[in-house]
Amino acid sequence: MAERRVTQTEQIKALTHPLRVRLLELFRDGREMTATEAATATGESVASCSFHLRQLAMYGYLEPGERRGREKPWKAIAGTVTIDAEPGDAEGLAATFAAGRALLAESVRSLDRWMDTAADDDPEWTHSSHQRHAGFWATREELSAVAEEIDHVLDRFADRAADPAKRPADARHVRFLSALWSERPPS
Repeated sequence: MAERRVTQTEQIKALTHPLRVRLLELFRDGREMTATEAATATGESVASCSFHLRQLAMYGYLEPGERRGREKPWKAIAGTVTIDAEPGDAEGLAATFAAGRALLAESVRSLDRWMDTAADDDPEWTHSSHQRHAGFWATREELSAVAEEIDHVLDRFADRAADPAKRPADARHVRFLSALWSERPPS
């Protein structure tokens, strides 16, 4: 599954709705899902999921999957979506931040769910999980280089999303949350 870079403001705005972010997360591992299955997974109504799945398709995040009799599943177009407004586009930048907030909120919810159940999981998996909060001094170029290094590490696992045959037998779906930002010096 490919990576998709989204720069168009209207496409970015599509990711500002919390349910759309939750729905898109369901497709990250390459699976196909109907609106009914999405409703079961999210606890939302089938009608609401159906509407938001169609919106995600309209903005280029999902496409129809392989029909299963009368069922119409959806699948993700890309395994990784990077949102990035065009330079100087104030509306696009505002949409990027709104989508980032929705994505961050979903990631925090996911992390909370994991923390609620981690003590009951295999201790080796729990021990292998990692949380870190750090701050450091860097130039703009160094900050960009750190982001590129993180992307490079994650790219090693990208082909496993769409092709289950490439996943080791003992692999689990892993989530990664990262945010790099610079703090403005006090005026």
